[in-house]
Amino acid sequence: MTDWIDIHEDFTDELQKQWEKNGFQFWQVQEWIDIGLEPEDADFALYIEKQGYTIDDVERKERRLDKLRDKYSGNKEEKEDISDSSSNEDEGEIEVETKEIKTRRIISLPERVWTNINSNFTPELVQEWKFCGFTYEECADWINIIAANEQNLAIYNPTYYAWLRDIKRVEPEWVLNHGDVEKLQHEYHKYLLVNQQIHPTYFD
Repeated sequence: MTDWIDIHEDFTDELQKQWEKNGFQFWQVQEWIDIGLEPEDADFALYIEKQGYTIDDVERKERRLDKLRDKYSGNKEEKEDISDSSSNEDEGEIEVETKEIKTRRIISLPERVWTNINSNFTPELVQEWKFCGFTYEECADWINIIAANEQNLAIYNPTYYAWLRDIKRVEPEWVLNHGDVEKLQHEYHKYLLVNQQIHPTYFD
């Protein structure tokens, strides 16, 4: 049985659970700690991965870890500011996380706004993207990395981009600059087969 104290003496059961909740295994945590993260940095490590960086990327570039930590801290402060502002709302207003606030704001916009991303967006397609957890801005970020002549089909496949975001843990910028698109598409097909899901994809 592995003892997480072997990674760092400050590890507790709660800190271990946080890393495991974020999908990290013992050996991965060991590598993150080795390059400068602390036991309480489980969410920071997840943030780094979602920015499209690997441990090797962070280790190779001098001061990259410091810059990422500064950016991460800035995002946390922004979320705290939004949370604090909710205390001034009318009594009975339910506090929600930043992402939920952002989603609620987008939902309140007219559906026609989504046609600014692609003129073929319909109310049904908009709901599919929202069901997969995308806001207007997030959808635009993903669609904008697709070649213009392929975007009309790409909008019909929000589950592929949800897979990239949630399973592969990559950002649009990483896919654009570093991703092997053909390889990713094949991996996605395998994922659907393994999970016995059948879904049409624009790259079929």
